[in-house]
Amino acid sequence: EESDRVSASESGAAADSALQYYRLLLEERTNSLFECKRKLCYLEMPEKYVTIQKSGQMHALLSKAGIYSASARLKENDLIVDAGWIVRKNPDMVVKIVPSGFLRNGSGKADAERILQEIRHREGFDGISAVKSRSMLLLSEDVILNPCMECAGALILAFHAYPELFDDVDLGTAIGMLRDESGLEGLTELYYAEQDGG
Repeated sequence: EESDRVSASESGAAADSALQYYRLLLEERTNSLFECKRKLCYLEMPEKYVTIQKSGQMHALLSKAGIYSASARLKENDLIVDAGWIVRKNPDMVVKIVPSGFLRNGSGKADAERILQEIRHREGFDGISAVKSRSMLLLSEDVILNPCMECAGALILAFHAYPELFDDVDLGTAIGMLRDESGLEGLTELYYAEQDGG
């Protein structure tokens, strides 16, 4: 396997770098997905009802995680959507981007729950797949700071979209390794997931 070629052990500890190991892991596992099994995600920026364009970093993050973007066909000047558009798309996942540091403060969990609660109670959202399956998460914009953080962000998304493909991966350890390798200090919480409470 490719992971053997880069000296990667099953835990990733012997890889040439955490970034190299987890990039390969993501690629190998998400490439195994049939097109019909790939999840559809509505990704919302910090501003309410503002989504992403196909050429942006957040779209690339979803692609690396093996996830389709609900807004892939929108043009740059059409990125403000409404509840009806999202309900019609019926995404399997909802991801809300939060500002850097949002999940680090002492009231992070309460603030995260408040945002998820607001999203859950939008008009018609009680019928969409993401809300019914509790597949909603907040993701810090820190995940686009550098390649290591981008890999961590893609891993977080893939882990929550396809838990059966990553059941042997300790997500906390992986994020820690990528954070250490990034050289960025002061980063703590990168995400909060409705499925598991963070």
